[in-house]
Amino acid sequence: MHAGRSLALGLGWLQRNLLVELSCALFACLLWRGDVAAGRWPGLLLAGWLAALLLHRLWLLQGRLSPRRVGAPGASAEHRQVGLLLTASLYLLIALTGGLASPVYPALYLVLAAAGGLEERPWNTLVVVGAALALEALLGAPAWPAGWAQTASHAAAIAGFPFVSRLLVAAARQLVRREEAAKLAKERAEHEQAAREFRLSGAASRDGTRALRDEERAGQRQLSSLRRLEEGIHNLLDVVFEALRPHSVAFYRLSTDDRSVRLMDARSDSDQLVRTPMPAGEGVLGAIIKRLSPVSFDHLRDGHELLTYYATRVPIRSFLGVPVLDGAHVRGVLLADRRVDVPFSDDDRRMLSTVAVELLHEIDTERVLADMDKLLSESACFYEASKQLNRALGLQEVIDEVLSAARLVLPGVDFAALVLREGDKLVLAGAQGLDEYAGWREKHLQQELHGQSHLVAQVLKEGSVLPEAPFHQREGEQRLVFGRQMPLPPLASLKIFPLRVAGEQGRKSQSGKEPIIGALVAAGQRPGLFPANRDKSRDLVGVLQTIANMAAISIQNAQRYQQLERLATTDGLTGLHNHRRFQELAEELASTSLRYQRPLSMLLTDIDHFKKVNDTYGHPVGDQVLKRVARVLGDLARATDRVCRYGGEEFAVLLPETDAEGARMLAERIREEIKQQEHQAADGKPFRVTLSLGICTMPEHARHKQELIDRADQALYHAKRNGRDKAVHYAELGSAKSQGA
Repeated sequence: MHAGRSLALGLGWLQRNLLVELSCALFACLLWRGDVAAGRWPGLLLAGWLAALLLHRLWLLQGRLSPRRVGAPGASAEHRQVGLLLTASLYLLIALTGGLASPVYPALYLVLAAAGGLEERPWNTLVVVGAALALEALLGAPAWPAGWAQTASHAAAIAGFPFVSRLLVAAARQLVRREEAAKLAKERAEHEQAAREFRLSGAASRDGTRALRDEERAGQRQLSSLRRLEEGIHNLLDVVFEALRPHSVAFYRLSTDDRSVRLMDARSDSDQLVRTPMPAGEGVLGAIIKRLSPVSFDHLRDGHELLTYYATRVPIRSFLGVPVLDGAHVRGVLLADRRVDVPFSDDDRRMLSTVAVELLHEIDTERVLADMDKLLSESACFYEASKQLNRALGLQEVIDEVLSAARLVLPGVDFAALVLREGDKLVLAGAQGLDEYAGWREKHLQQELHGQSHLVAQVLKEGSVLPEAPFHQREGEQRLVFGRQMPLPPLASLKIFPLRVAGEQGRKSQSGKEPIIGALVAAGQRPGLFPANRDKSRDLVGVLQTIANMAAISIQNAQRYQQLERLATTDGLTGLHNHRRFQELAEELASTSLRYQRPLSMLLTDIDHFKKVNDTYGHPVGDQVLKRVARVLGDLARATDRVCRYGGEEFAVLLPETDAEGARMLAERIREEIKQQEHQAADGKPFRVTLSLGICTMPEHARHKQELIDRADQALYHAKRNGRDKAVHYAELGSAKSQGA
């Protein structure tokens, strides 16, 4: 039973993978023997077999291409097999109908074109081309050597034709993609223009700092808003068309600059309505816009010159048009006309005016929905910005999040900066923006602002948002943001917001105002980033001021966090790293040393007879000695070295990238310098102290952090037992060899 199943599986695999290839190979053998051209029974039998195989594979391929099985496994093999079968079948017909001169021969190039241009996998194309070349050679062999030129030319065409076809198809696909992209871009531009004209810009707030998916969602919201608006307008025009039975009823909208009108929607029996923008002051549409009242004409002659909304002269007899008014502002014109000489009545006029009001309501409703959508989008951005700001702990992290939040909440901010007070100084603590501001940022970051005549200093002094007037209208020194030493690249819009914080325990400063710790600068390259409309500008400034206030709190918390961290890791007497921080630094540096096999040395020092100093001169004098020793260690150490107070009168110095010899030299310099220092007792008498030092180096003499510390301590103990005032390396100890160091 198992043998039968295995045999069935083997035959199934053979049928799926090699049956076509073996059949084509058999056909090649018969072609070589001449059985096909002579019409003998093996050739005829094979012809029927190839036809059956071809129909079977085409049926399978059709199943693969059904919607439910697109991308199903095995489709690639079936494409290749169909190509082989078509090629073999064509050569069979060619052999039976006159050889290479057969009238069927040109059909071969159709198969090769399909294999090259439609088949996505190059391997399948190569297989079909290889089979065609082999069959071409076998079919033309009897005519050699006289027919070699014809065979060679055919072979060149067979080899080149599929790949030329592939290149042409690829070029055509690329052209189609470009045309589709251009069409989509044009449609998007038209949608955005329509949104601006209908004041639906809230549905399409775009910000280069937002993720691509947010821009796509904004575009979808804008498109959805426009579609709802178009559907509402179209329904109203249907009502007018059914009620008045005109030749045309149309709504022409007025552009935002009041210079042109353009067809928004229409119901008409004519295809001559002008759909491109027209001057707003011409024809009957211009008359309605200027008069702000309905206009009607009766008993018109054919093709009246005032009816400029038709591309050609149309025999209109009656006309009625009403303005779509938003207060005193015209938003468009709603019109109806007739080709029959039936005047519009007063009831018709009232109805059209009512529909014009409904049109305005439709537009305003969609605008409100768009504004709500914009508000929700901005609220989501504000929430995300505040969440990221609250997560930040480190001062630099907070600064980066503040600047990111300003650019996220307000679309169009091309440059944002943060200035902080540091004592009596103002320092540029952070800046973000477009690439063209990167050089300015690298040059001026962390620099001090000089003078008091620039805008940032005025904001910190007055505590109000500046400038009040549009920034692009300011000239000369009025455009100084950070001072003369930091001139900004061109900017057209700018606002500076004070960073206010509550005083200690919520109290205000002596001036009665909350302290200001810095300023947030938000700017853009285009004018109008901050709207001229006071209400909108006030809302926008309020949002950014809220961001600034949140930033002030976060910055103050980060500064306090840094201060607490510094207190937790710093020795209060000497200002050096304390024992806790020493352990952290030793762990980090030891791990790096072992990972990269680089030297790390440690000095462990002890002030000789320090208890006697305290007992003789008192603890205050002892503290002064500790401070002096700490200062000497800090002065002699390199910038990359780490000087720590190990405990009591002991100090530790971690020396990255320093071998035993280098550590010994530094230890001797420290010992000699401490020996030369003169200290004063309370009674004015001078005295000196000496230092003993123990040294160890890893990875040569220690395998991990604790071993480095222990062996440096052993070397220090050896120095103190053997006379003090000396530096001893662990390698000098007699026990070093026995411990395998």
